[in-house]
This record gives sequence, C-alpha cells and structure tokens, in this order.
Amino acid sequence: MKGTIQLSMNFLVTIIIALALLALGIILLRQFVDVTVDTQNELNQRTQERIAELLDQGQQIVIPFSSQTLKRGESYLFGVGVLNIEEESSFKLATALSGAFHSNDVEFLPAELAEHNPSSWVRFDREQFTLKKNEQQSRTVFVQIPKNAPSGTYIFNVVVYRNSDNSIYDAVRKIIIIVP
Repeated sequence: MKGTIQLSMNFLVTIIIALALLALGIILLRQFVDVTVDTQNELNQRTQERIAELLDQGQQIVIPFSSQTLKRGESYLFGVGVLNIEEESSFKLATALSGAFHSNDVEFLPAELAEHNPSSWVRFDREQFTLKKNEQQSRTVFVQIPKNAPSGTYIFNVVVYRNSDNSIYDAVRKIIIIVP
C-alpha cells in the first residue's frame, strides 16, 4: 500500500512539473510570435511608405523591393501598388513564372520546372478591386520557398488587368527571387 501511495505522489509531481514546463513553453512561444509580428508590421510600414512615394510620382504600378534573396524555407511578402489614372475601373492581379535559371545562368529544363513547380510558391489575392480616378491601393504577393527548392534565379511576371476585358493596365512588372 505504501508503494502505491509513493508511486501516486511521484506521478503527481511529474504531472505538475510537466504542466509548469508546458506553461513556460507557451509563454516563450507567445513572446517569439509577438516579436515576429512587430517585425512584419515594420516591414509592411516601410513597404507601404515606398509604394505611396512611388505612386505619388505618377507611376501606375509599383513593386518596391522587387528583388529578394530567400533561403529555402523562407518567405517574403511583396507589396504591389496600383494607381488608377483613368475613369473608375475594376482591376485584378495575376502572376506567372517568366523564367528560371540555375546559378550558372543556364535555364531550367521543363521537366525540372514541372518537378518543383515554382508557380505554386506564389500566392496573391485574386479578387477584383475597384479604384476611382486617381485613387491608389496596395495589394500583396506572398512567396514561400519550399525546403527542396533548387538554387537559382526565378523571375515572375506581375500583371494588373483592368476591367472585365482583361486588358493589361500599364506594363508587366517583375519579381525576382534568388535562392542561394
């Protein structure tokens, strides 16, 4: 009987220690997440300021910081600014892989591209948005590099279509991703 009580006490002490460690882990994780969110907000603020500055200069479509070096497993949120200089119109964003090159500037073979599918690394809001004349808006393009991505340079076209006839507004812009 005494052995059973001692075993129960040991079990209770182990449970209490485990719960304390779990609580400590949750507190530390929350602090790390808060720091990451603060850093992301600063980056977004810097990007928003640069977008506003470029659009105020009269550029119709801008992507500040359009070239990024990202290691495998990293991600980046690109800002895309649109200024409507015509009558009220609806717009939508689209992206497509334009080119992919190995580190030695040799183009990836179609089979290599099919295996790694760089187009799937890019996510963006496909919803149409409406801008009045001289109104501007920012959109985002999120790029997540998979852990198995081959080293190289990946070039993506960013296109803004105007109205339902899908006419290209202004010009095609580029996002360049370098995976070391």
